[in-house]
Amino acid sequence: MKRILLLFSALMISISALWAHDVEIDGIYYNLDKINKTAGVTYRGDYESSYNEYSGSVTIPETITYNSETYSVTSIGDDAFRDCFNLASINIPDSVTKIGDGAFKDCCVLTELTIPNSVTSIGFGTFSGCSGLTSINIPDSVMKIGGRAFESVPNIIYKRKANGETWGANSINGYVEGNIVYPDETKTFLVRCSTQATSANI
Repeated sequence: MKRILLLFSALMISISALWAHDVEIDGIYYNLDKINKTAGVTYRGDYESSYNEYSGSVTIPETITYNSETYSVTSIGDDAFRDCFNLASINIPDSVTKIGDGAFKDCCVLTELTIPNSVTSIGFGTFSGCSGLTSINIPDSVMKIGGRAFESVPNIIYKRKANGETWGANSINGYVEGNIVYPDETKTFLVRCSTQATSANI
């Protein structure tokens, strides 16, 4: 009997490890930091590559309430909206300060996005494969943009010059400093939009 209970406990731990979220509220999945009372948007995660739960128009709230506790939504986690092929639009609140690696990877239907002034960091490959993206507003608050953030996004192309040489658009994406990639060594954004682009306001 004891052996059966141990096997059952191990099975439950294995199953719970597959879930990437702590709580689901109004169709959005979150991980909670119960000490700092903050929340990060994530994917449902009922299996390892489960990244396509969201569709249509999604509005992320500034705060959520769980077990009578209020949490400020401060991040969009790694891969949170990855492969959400039917995500048409998203509203990001001013409470969010970080957008994680691959957060919107391959969201090919998404055409425009406004990043609020609260965001300071955009991760690696965040918008990679967003082939329909033609308009994105990146505010002055953003200090870090990860490498390949706009890889395979034909309408918004980052370029960098170093020692008079122009590097490839999205494959390099800028000056590497640790794990962070800036558009150039002076932290100045250099952007060229293709003729198909509607707008790209940096």
